[in-house]
Amino acid sequence: MIGLGTVTSTHIAEQALTAGARFLVSPFQVPEVRPVADAVDRLLVEGGLTPSELRTAANRGVAKLFPAHVGGIQYLKSLLAVLPGARVMATGGVTVDNAADWLAAGAFSVSIGSDLYRENDVAGGVARLRARLDAGTG
Repeated sequence: MIGLGTVTSTHIAEQALTAGARFLVSPFQVPEVRPVADAVDRLLVEGGLTPSELRTAANRGVAKLFPAHVGGIQYLKSLLAVLPGARVMATGGVTVDNAADWLAAGAFSVSIGSDLYRENDVAGGVARLRARLDAGTG
């Protein structure tokens, strides 16, 4: 399934959806994009860092904690303590080596960017990630 991240405007959202994106992800709240995504029944994951921002996003579905490394795993745990049931995707600073830790801390999902292709070996990065997740270590 293909989606687009860093959606910051309706123009970007419309281009992505026209190109076949099945979901959209933004690092922050983009209320003007929601009607665009809703019109074609596509998931829009909005982001935030503060409890208020994440609460707003989580009330609409999945919330993107960005940049996750700023507060770290303990911050995620604190957020989930006051937002029980929130589905939070940790993004920004999540690596192949620590993804399992974020998931064990309660992240609904994680997003890994440059760490997967840093060594110009996406297949190797994905294989390392699968091995770490299967082992429950990270």
